[in-house]
Amino acid sequence: MNEINTVNKTKYGNIKLTWLPSLGTENHDALPVKQVSGIVFDELGKLLISRSTPTKNWGIAGGKPESSETLVDTLKRELLEEVNVKIKDTKLLGYIKVVENFDTNPSELYYQAKMFGIVDKVLDSKVDPASGNTYQRVFIPYKDLSMYISWGDVGNIMFETAYRELKNQISK
Repeated sequence: MNEINTVNKTKYGNIKLTWLPSLGTENHDALPVKQVSGIVFDELGKLLISRSTPTKNWGIAGGKPESSETLVDTLKRELLEEVNVKIKDTKLLGYIKVVENFDTNPSELYYQAKMFGIVDKVLDSKVDPASGNTYQRVFIPYKDLSMYISWGDVGNIMFETAYRELKNQISK
């Protein structure tokens, strides 16, 4: 698969995002992973999205790995903290390579790990200890994704990869 790139213009400079699908052979410890997030579906095939306050954009739960955590450990912890959901059947989908200020003075290179998961249990909402907010969470039909989240070509391929994995899981 060819690399998929998106450029986001921010007030801090341009950020280049590149989707790198998982080959199953990556050495995760060798990559500077700053974020792990999950594309999670319930048993009906609906996608979990969330936001920290009613004025924030919708997104997917995730956060920074803590020392010695695996990618799966980070994802499970972040889902419990932010949206109080337990998951199973996790799988690494790929990485987003992030290069900040790529066009003027590339200042930082890091990766975001994107994971797949199936809901095991939805618990009562609670306050996220990191932000102090109670996240809004909803499960939406995959076909309605563009009404909530618009992350360009990189986001599209990331969500499409997760949806294909969901279909693979269902057909087993």
